[in-house]
Amino acid sequence: MLFSLATLSVTGDGRLPLARREAGSRSAPASPRLVLDTYSRLPLRFEANQGQGDPQVRFRARGRGYQFLLTRSAMVLALTRGTRSAVVRTGLIGASPAAVLSGEARLPGTVNYFLGNDPTKWQTNVPTFAKVRYGGVYPGVDVVVYGESHQLEYDIVVAPQADPAAVVLGFEGVDRLKIDARGDLVMHIVGGQVRQHRPVVYQNVRGARREIAAGYEMRG
Repeated sequence: MLFSLATLSVTGDGRLPLARREAGSRSAPASPRLVLDTYSRLPLRFEANQGQGDPQVRFRARGRGYQFLLTRSAMVLALTRGTRSAVVRTGLIGASPAAVLSGEARLPGTVNYFLGNDPTKWQTNVPTFAKVRYGGVYPGVDVVVYGESHQLEYDIVVAPQADPAAVVLGFEGVDRLKIDARGDLVMHIVGGQVRQHRPVVYQNVRGARREIAAGYEMRG
């Protein structure tokens, strides 16, 4: 069984120095719409923490005005808009302390940190990945995190005979939670909202995808 959740929508107005070739002319600047469309389709790059950050953070992805920080037991969204900032922490309640975080789908290119004058403290050739897997977060349950530049997604993969009721999410840093008419979970934060889309749940039965009715249940 697999729960597929399109989770955090992050909008931005950044521009990238992209250009396109037009017939009979030199390279012309791309339109703002083309730039934003291209930017929004770029995969998130999850950077492994090899000593360049807080040791609790195992992987980090970042973009214009936000960061996604993955710890052993939580997914953290840190937002900055002008003078406003907000941190939303999605905790995996009751997660196994033995859960293993690992990068998957390694991306081309690496990250280097040359901070200070002591070369022994520099971090070089830090790998980046398109996905991060929380392996064994619950018995028979993995969580796979991925996404595009403006949207984080995660899949909860439940093995045969495993109990999906073990999956419980807790949220910190929000002023109010509600489930709207579409079944989305809406988190009200300082200066805006973070929307977690209605879960899409399905099983693969004899090679065919069979959807299962599901929704969020508020507790406490």
